[in-house]
Amino acid sequence: LIANMIFFGFLTNMENFNKSAKVGSCIVGLGAIMVPIVGPTIQDQNALELLSYPWSMAWAILLGVMCVGSVIINTFFMKKDKIKNETIIFLLLLVENVTGAVMGLLVAKITPVLTGWQWIPVVLLLVINFLAIAQSTVLQATRVEQKLYMPALACGN
Repeated sequence: LIANMIFFGFLTNMENFNKSAKVGSCIVGLGAIMVPIVGPTIQDQNALELLSYPWSMAWAILLGVMCVGSVIINTFFMKKDKIKNETIIFLLLLVENVTGAVMGLLVAKITPVLTGWQWIPVVLLLVINFLAIAQSTVLQATRVEQKLYMPALACGN
């Protein structure tokens, strides 16, 4: 968040950040630094067992559908400037980036306990995750205001 503010605000002069945006970015950045220190400790859990519950599986499927859907929409519509509404562009990029990041964490949690054929969907998820984050990062740099998008993305992640 702070690196993007420095890059887009000070180095490239693409955005002008007011005092509230600067202070808010610093607060969110410090909060992210403090989470590992004052947040929950490491838990000994089997991620595949947790994923076997119906609500967990439904949540994982919903994240996957949202991520794949936003990649498809952004690939076929946003690159060709068919979507003009800034709010819709903002939300599509946010959904793509946040669901990609959450799917990446899910894959990282289940990777150590995988065996045999279970690697096939995980590799597919990793490819989708890479595409989602790479595409949304490139598009967000050119299609939305950084002073609005980066704090929302930091809160979403």
